[in-house]
Amino acid sequence: MAHLKYAVSVARDKPMVFGPSLVEVMIAFVNQRIIESWAVYNDFIDAIWDYFYSQTGVSPVSYVSTGFEFDYTRFIGWVPIALILLSLLSWVASLASIRASWRAVRGEEPMFQESFLFVGKRFLRFVYASILMTAFFVLASGVAVIPLFFMESMGGGYVSLIFFVVMVGMMVFAILAAPTFILMIGEDEGFIPSLRKTIRFTRGSFWTYIGLGILLVLFAFGLGLVPYVGYYLSFIIGAVGNIAIIDLYNQYRVASELR
Repeated sequence: MAHLKYAVSVARDKPMVFGPSLVEVMIAFVNQRIIESWAVYNDFIDAIWDYFYSQTGVSPVSYVSTGFEFDYTRFIGWVPIALILLSLLSWVASLASIRASWRAVRGEEPMFQESFLFVGKRFLRFVYASILMTAFFVLASGVAVIPLFFMESMGGGYVSLIFFVVMVGMMVFAILAAPTFILMIGEDEGFIPSLRKTIRFTRGSFWTYIGLGILLVLFAFGLGLVPYVGYYLSFIIGAVGNIAIIDLYNQYRVASELR
């Protein structure tokens, strides 16, 4: 709780730390408006429920079968391109929010333009890191899922054990490696050195880190319940969460140097 109080105090003293988060809010609003008005998206969801109903006989209460085959070529057009570009910009804004958070923690003024320029100059580094992380989870998912197709020959118990062990391992890794981009930006290092530092940090401060993560999730969930604007307010908690994690990391680093 101390790290969260510290984060709120820093954010209150330096409100510009929320600048990049406001960009995320605006992008989320535009994305939602585009998707809601895009007939292709609604028809695609109907097609998914059609297939799900045909396989399981289960459907939402409000669902009405359309009975038509979805044409996937309808995804070709300016709307998907716009959504992809907006999602990419939102991701950049989330990284800029981390940069602004680091500046605030270091006693510097969180500068909106500087935060985006910092990310832009290192954009390929972050893309490379994202590709490696995605590739890992795709490969791990394959290791977990592929044996399911050979359940009869390998034995159900053995296959289920493989699936369970791999999925648990993925979850643990995802939790421990979550702050990697925070350290990449704060230490201005590449992906692999930052990942190693992140794993050491989250393992060394495991229970405090987990407790802080649970509190942030609960706060974000609570904000999400606010009518109309709750979803957008949840983006704001990201900047506070960044500052809290940074404070925990700085505390861990100081303690490690004193040993």
